[in-house]
Amino acid sequence: MTPRERLLAAHTHQPTDQVPFFEQALSSRVASRIFGRPMHTGGTGLHYEQALAAQFGPEEAAALDRKILEDTVAATREFEFCLAGLPWRWGAAPTAQLGEYTFRFGPEDGWWSIYRYDPVADLFGQIDSWLRHEGPVGVEAIVAAEEASAAQVTRPGRGIGADLQYMMDELGDDYAYPGPGGFGIPMEVVWLETLALRPDLIERHLDAQLEHNLAGIEAHVAAGCLVIYGGGDLATGKGPIYSPGTFRRLMLPRLKAMTDLCHELGVPYVWRSDGDLWPLADALFVEAGADAYGEIDSGHGMDVAEIRAAYPELVLWGAIDCGELLVRGTRDQVVAETRRQIEAVGHGHILCSSNAILAHTPPENFLAMWEVSKQYGDPSLR
Repeated sequence: MTPRERLLAAHTHQPTDQVPFFEQALSSRVASRIFGRPMHTGGTGLHYEQALAAQFGPEEAAALDRKILEDTVAATREFEFCLAGLPWRWGAAPTAQLGEYTFRFGPEDGWWSIYRYDPVADLFGQIDSWLRHEGPVGVEAIVAAEEASAAQVTRPGRGIGADLQYMMDELGDDYAYPGPGGFGIPMEVVWLETLALRPDLIERHLDAQLEHNLAGIEAHVAAGCLVIYGGGDLATGKGPIYSPGTFRRLMLPRLKAMTDLCHELGVPYVWRSDGDLWPLADALFVEAGADAYGEIDSGHGMDVAEIRAAYPELVLWGAIDCGELLVRGTRDQVVAETRRQIEAVGHGHILCSSNAILAHTPPENFLAMWEVSKQYGDPSLR
């Protein structure tokens, strides 16, 4: 079977020749150790590389972007990822370098943000921004810009990006491709303050997202994408960051508009979020109609055996714990947990980590998970 056929079989709970395998983010450091050469496949360290390259001009930035695409294709082929997705990349060049590892994006007197790279952790994260200082007033300005952008949206959407088209051209029909459907309220203090003080702004923010997503879903399905890979972080290990009532009032009707369109077009919608989602599980997987669940946080109570028992039709994308087991566990422990999850879930399962293969993951642990995926399946389909 091809990786594409495995994905389609998983989403109809049919047997496969081996367990479908996928990673939405494979750290460049880990990929480099596996391939024995520099690789540019994922992780926020990749954003730091992009910021550095941009300092040397557009040609250097374009060369790195091309290398990211080439390395992503190579990793997708090597591990037969059933979904050929693009890594999370940085979309803007820095306006100033403030130190060896620190960059400002945006004008000093405008919508700026400052990011710093930690070379030990291989993380590039925000340390300050104008929005943190402006509070809900800043959110209102962002929402106004989002609405102006959404007003320009036409349906059906106008095609797909050049980078996804490159993936399709390079990998062909043996692989499946994702369409975008990310949706939610940012997990930042200022946005949560705005949710409490100005819920009307949050509704406008969600409506603008919805307009873009509906057009994007139509365009990507028309181009041949088989899965809408959506969702949005809304929980920590202690549970959702807002109440189930708030979710049902603000998020649910708009999310259902997306899943209804997906079902009309014949593609599944994958909801992804870390954290303990049990308080929202019925709303997400029954009321909203999400077909699949990714970034399953097995380290915070989302055990695949319990999920399978509660939602037998749900397709599960995950959930080998990436923060503890894959980073600190032994190869034997990874093998044992991978086997347990495969056997507990059965069909309707795509094997992957609970979020990403992080920079300090021993390559042998990632490879152990991949090798186990090939040991299960129906031999008659090979």
